[in-house]
Amino acid sequence: MVTGTVGVWLSKVTQGDRAVSGANDFSQVDFMRMPSEDVAATDPSFRTHQPGPLEREQNLLEVRLGQPCPFGDVADRRRPSFILVQCQGQQGTGSIVAAGGDSHFEQPTAIVVIGKSCKRHWTRPAALAHLMPMSDAFNNGAAASGAPISPAYRAGCLTDVMPSVSGVGENSLPIELEPGPRVLLVLDGLGWEQLQQWSHLMPTVSAFQGGPITTVAPSTTATALTSLTTSLPPSQHGLVGYRMMVDGSVFNCLRWSTAELGDCRSAIPPSVLQPFDPFLGESIPLVTKAEFRRSGFSQAHLRGGRLVGYRTIAVLVHEVARLVREGEPVVYAYYDGVDKVAHEYGLRSEYEAELRFTDRLVAALVDAVPTGTQVIVTADHGQVDCPDSLVHLHDDVADLVDDLSGEARFRWLHSAPDRVEAVRQAAAEHHGDDAWVRSRDEILDEGWFGTGMTSDVIDRLGDVALLPFTNIGYHDPKDTGPFELIGRHGSLTSAEMYVPCVSTSA
Repeated sequence: MVTGTVGVWLSKVTQGDRAVSGANDFSQVDFMRMPSEDVAATDPSFRTHQPGPLEREQNLLEVRLGQPCPFGDVADRRRPSFILVQCQGQQGTGSIVAAGGDSHFEQPTAIVVIGKSCKRHWTRPAALAHLMPMSDAFNNGAAASGAPISPAYRAGCLTDVMPSVSGVGENSLPIELEPGPRVLLVLDGLGWEQLQQWSHLMPTVSAFQGGPITTVAPSTTATALTSLTTSLPPSQHGLVGYRMMVDGSVFNCLRWSTAELGDCRSAIPPSVLQPFDPFLGESIPLVTKAEFRRSGFSQAHLRGGRLVGYRTIAVLVHEVARLVREGEPVVYAYYDGVDKVAHEYGLRSEYEAELRFTDRLVAALVDAVPTGTQVIVTADHGQVDCPDSLVHLHDDVADLVDDLSGEARFRWLHSAPDRVEAVRQAAAEHHGDDAWVRSRDEILDEGWFGTGMTSDVIDRLGDVALLPFTNIGYHDPKDTGPFELIGRHGSLTSAEMYVPCVSTSA
């Protein structure tokens, strides 16, 4: 029995060869917020140029079952978990060459997916490359700085979910797809890092097999759910943010409205603003809140599906199970409780209560569906706790800006063409300690929205964007709601960008 997922990373050699000491060179490092721990010095050291036991994925680390060791008392683990082992060395011809001390992650040479029983070896380094820059430690929020997490389009992203689940594309997800009916349950706002930190509150979901994938940019519901259902990056489906510029007005995608026109379902038809068929053109059943049935956003991202509304959680579970029993091969279900509670209360006791409830919902769903049904859980984005930290633009920036769009953690600044560079420079000077500052052209060059963006969609963007990497948001007096948000998302930190893609079979 093996009890975790073992990832092997090899490091660049920066100094002379020397033996790897078990005291400090061969260690379990922080990964997905696992505690760092060195292998005890009494464990055998690797000798210089010794054939490497980590060189092939068939060679698993020897873990002493039932004994305290650097990986914990593994015999007592009750769910799959991740163990990342960093070896300071370079893979040569049948050897591990030790480094002098500098440790830089390279491409993972192997990932071995293991759980209660060892079913398979999974080696897909290229598609896992986006997992590298995860934050080093729990902080209930954003990364301290570093590089933005780019969406892993076509290599483990929300855009890959529907083709894989529907069986029409190559599986690029961190789950095995079993034969039989499948239920795709979307838990709005449940990020991968939050699932790891509060795994003890979600034992059912935490026991599922799988791992993280990325959401899209911005990491926000309107954009991400549309990418999930259409299998397209934002550059193509065109809903490029929570609030975006349409015909000179700031348009709210979730409310399908502008301040000037109010409800825009007639003035801005959903099938025109977002013209691509969701769900690969198939009419699959969609179990979602009954009040969403007539919304403009539902018509944009759920169009063509057969909406089965629910008003209580019991009915959600009942309807999903009924549809599977009636022979539906794929059922899509959506629940927004985690996101709503995080927004209003932050990641505190109320949020923890919601996680417990959501886990019971998932357990009830697994119990209700027929045997042989695969239940797949994913999400649209993660969350960052931002209490009392809504920042106003510095006067030097605000004086150059004509309008604002986006949201607090992906704030677009709009300006006249001859002032764009001045806006970028002023924003970098005054807000660069808390946020990534990018011009529209820089964002397009970096591919955050994907490729193939038409001029009409480009016009929906602002000129300069502020994406916080600390736990703040940027104020816009026109970006209002029924209450002040505490939990937020939208930026490209690991807390917001990584979402679960996990599954189990009933």
